[in-house]
Amino acid sequence: MILILSTLLLTGVIFMSEKLNKIPESEKYDGIFQIMASKYNIPDWKWLKAIALAESDLGRDPRVANGETSRDGKSWGIMQIAPEIGSEKEIELKGPKNIPLLNVPEYNIEIGAKLVGYLWSKYQDKDKVFLAYNQGERNTDLGKNYTIATTPPFGYDVKINNNLEKIA
Repeated sequence: MILILSTLLLTGVIFMSEKLNKIPESEKYDGIFQIMASKYNIPDWKWLKAIALAESDLGRDPRVANGETSRDGKSWGIMQIAPEIGSEKEIELKGPKNIPLLNVPEYNIEIGAKLVGYLWSKYQDKDKVFLAYNQGERNTDLGKNYTIATTPPFGYDVKINNNLEKIA
């Protein structure tokens, strides 16, 4: 009986492992995005995926894959989280400067989701949420729309909305 149960359990684990390995790279984090969007009251989980696509190409950016910081040296991981976000937004970072944790995709996505959820509760406007995620609340509150892009789309909100169209 124990042998049969062990065999069934092992077969199930192997089956699930094979199934997970067949998930396309572009859908790798979809389950996490869905869970975190629900947890932090974000209207559409695809917002998180669109942001991650813009920030790090869903973690495929070589800098992110190697655990390095962004080009500007200020942010980390799939959602490109700046360590100081914890103190600014009262978002628990398990130690605000804990860089190694920011390289764990699940943790990084949760911090990004907390921020998006916070911004959604503040603005109730999708485009303002996207802008504030990228340029900060202060600049968004001042009506600014900064971007570091040198090629279209120029606005971060436009870029995220374009990503949402690709995902849908």
